[in-house]
Amino acid sequence: MKRKAIIALICCIGTWIFTQNVQSQQSTSGLGFESSLEYMDQYVYRGRVLDEDPALNSNLTLSVGRLSYSYYMHRDFSSGDDSSFKETNHSVEMTWLLGTAVQTMGYRFYDFGGILPDTQELYYRIAYQSTWRPTLGTFYDIDNYNGYYFDLSLERLLPLTRKSLAGLKFYLAGASGLIEKSNRAGEIKEYGYFADDGLTNGYAKLFYRWYPTSRWTIELGYRYYRSFDDQLKDDPLTGESLNMVSAKIRYIFP
Repeated sequence: MKRKAIIALICCIGTWIFTQNVQSQQSTSGLGFESSLEYMDQYVYRGRVLDEDPALNSNLTLSVGRLSYSYYMHRDFSSGDDSSFKETNHSVEMTWLLGTAVQTMGYRFYDFGGILPDTQELYYRIAYQSTWRPTLGTFYDIDNYNGYYFDLSLERLLPLTRKSLAGLKFYLAGASGLIEKSNRAGEIKEYGYFADDGLTNGYAKLFYRWYPTSRWTIELGYRYYRSFDDQLKDDPLTGESLNMVSAKIRYIFP
């Protein structure tokens, strides 16, 4: 695991060096801070329900120019049981602008509190500034799962008033290599999220967003999930489809 962490660190450093040579339209100076708190009636990760109880997710992001660090925490506060699902992750990203495309490369470490195997991934994401705001992402797990996860999303924003808008988002995801692998003795060599390669899950999201001030954002959302992978369909908490509601408040400075 240490060797893979070193590889991830080298990749992040290489990414930083690369982005310093990119002709960017984005300012490279200035300190930024963002904090958010989100309520979910259940926790869904890549199409799978990992926690069926209501919970709070908090996120803190610090940025300097193109470089940012994010700390994310999921906790189930409803049961008060130490065996309930927990997740913490740390991300380091480099973001730059090329034309109308916002590109991001990063590294993320997942700590699942012993309930699932911890893991690490490298990822690349590109988002285009247009009417439907298409975003493509590639995530490569370099640790316990050792495979690729791909996603595509389209998002349309519809202004309602000077300080509010409604939005519609479509999301589709697939995977390659994220299948559980065992040796002849039946011991797990690599853990897996899905039963097969290919299309895995998707959702449609409706949301309302309100900006009471230039720094505060409040969002209410509803998602309808569909499972395409057999392992997701057979999961007793996930099934073929599910509904999720959320409420999020975010603060940005400056």
